[in-house]
Amino acid sequence: MKTLSSEVAGDGVRVNQVMPGATGTDRMQGIVEMKSRNNGTTVDAEIAKVVQDIPMGRWAEASEIADTVAFLASPRAAFITGTSLSVDGGAVRAAH
Repeated sequence: MKTLSSEVAGDGVRVNQVMPGATGTDRMQGIVEMKSRNNGTTVDAEIAKVVQDIPMGRWAEASEIADTVAFLASPRAAFITGTSLSVDGGAVRAAH
């Protein structure tokens, strides 16, 4: 992101990356349903496994990821380039 953004920033092009975490999509719902059948558990139990390490205690809604992308593409983010933004409810934490 840094290299590409440096190469094109002078032309007014912004380059950013959105890194979504677990998101409640139809595909994710299908995955947890399959896991519940394979593991003999409930869908809720499988969802709980997915979100147990997410500090916000839930997965993202697709609209939350879309809102982040829309913001980064908007004039409100005109001075943001070369960044990678985790949208994961705090799941990925930097080691201190």
